[in-house]
Amino acid sequence: MKLSQLTAPIACRILRGEPEIEIADLAYDSRRVTPGALFCCLPGTAVDGHDYIAAAVEKGAVAVLVSREVPLLPGVTYIYTEDTRQALALMSCEYFGHPSCELDVIGITGTKGKTTTSYMIKKLLERGGHKVGLIGTIQTIIGDTAEKAKNTTPESYELQKLFRRMADAGCDKAVVEVSSQGLKMHRATGTRFPLGIYTNLCHDHIGPDEHADMAEYIACKSLFFRMCNTALVNTDDAGWRDVLAGHSCKIIPYGMGENTDITGAALQNTVRDSRLCVDFTLTAEGKTYPMSVGFPGAFSVYNALAAAGAASFFGMRYEDMETALIDVRVPGRTQPAATGLPFTVLIDYAHNEISMENLLSSLKAYHPNRLLCLFGCGGNRDPARRYDMGEKAGRYADLTILTEDNPRYEDPLDIIDDISIGLRRAEGAFEVVPDRKNAIFYMLDMAQPGDICVLIGKGPENYQ
Repeated sequence: MKLSQLTAPIACRILRGEPEIEIADLAYDSRRVTPGALFCCLPGTAVDGHDYIAAAVEKGAVAVLVSREVPLLPGVTYIYTEDTRQALALMSCEYFGHPSCELDVIGITGTKGKTTTSYMIKKLLERGGHKVGLIGTIQTIIGDTAEKAKNTTPESYELQKLFRRMADAGCDKAVVEVSSQGLKMHRATGTRFPLGIYTNLCHDHIGPDEHADMAEYIACKSLFFRMCNTALVNTDDAGWRDVLAGHSCKIIPYGMGENTDITGAALQNTVRDSRLCVDFTLTAEGKTYPMSVGFPGAFSVYNALAAAGAASFFGMRYEDMETALIDVRVPGRTQPAATGLPFTVLIDYAHNEISMENLLSSLKAYHPNRLLCLFGCGGNRDPARRYDMGEKAGRYADLTILTEDNPRYEDPLDIIDDISIGLRRAEGAFEVVPDRKNAIFYMLDMAQPGDICVLIGKGPENYQ
């Protein structure tokens, strides 16, 4: 592609060189530069692409996109733009032929529920005869191919490349988890979103490598609702008005409260083949439908309402969804482990006090013989999270087993000591088994018939 065509969507100026040179590819990592590429210098929290121009040129870059003054190497075309991240996103759309215009892209944002909701939507749309790609926290799925994900929302070049692969593979729909970090870094800029979904908002992702404070977190989330045409919005959530401030989309409210277009009610806990489920009624367009979801808790019903609303938006009938969500499986999200033992073992990704309380209170509602909880907390993170998670575990679990979970550069025992402060605050019973593998075997050895054992924090991650 000619450089002039590639840069047509962005505000830029040529510092030196020819605008009509041929560009063979785009690259934002100097290690991935191929001959004839345009190298985009992205500023980051740890490294700055501007410092790797020489390495990129040595590997064959013929053009460089910059946002600050740099030494101009001979034989290379230099382009200046104010925001290289935004520019990379728009150029990637151009380079891959605007693939989101060939797909109906459904974006999901919110603190919790994005991953499970995305799998539910995929399941429903596929039942409706669509071929659906998925991009999210756990993996990317295109047809029968699944690839491990690096980021919840991939870098813009990777995102558009995935959309192109999906369109070329015959997909007509794509479901994407749109993170606040992804929005902050313009990873989804230029993508066409006929439908967006808002799940909920809670205090999370605040830190030196993520968002400076809650105000910035909300501001980044709100960017999404100036990008999509229609939004399914959980209006039961207290944060929805803040997140949708300045929106430019049509709003379809869902939830279990009043003034919702898609409403869930009459929740009833059920057990099917040792799987914890919820039956409920869904009301939309003046009609009521019986529904079932194969996950525990009211939060799972919210995810199901969003998924059903999305499928209906694209023409699926609610009566065809009634049992479709029973068989949805999501790695590490209240995932049952097939142990063959007379008690239930679940694996979950809950890693803050809100998700832990939602999970444990929901499991307690199934009236197990005992609720056993195993977890730890990540190192080099806010200690307050540890106290709060310990308190929630102490309030709901009959026994908590404290162990390690990505200690990073902290002593695991120091982290465990912090968690135990919260447990003692709630007068919760607990044991300490620092080695995670040993802790899991300890839990299984002491579990009794009718117990629910839940391993929290790691979810689908199989590394320490």
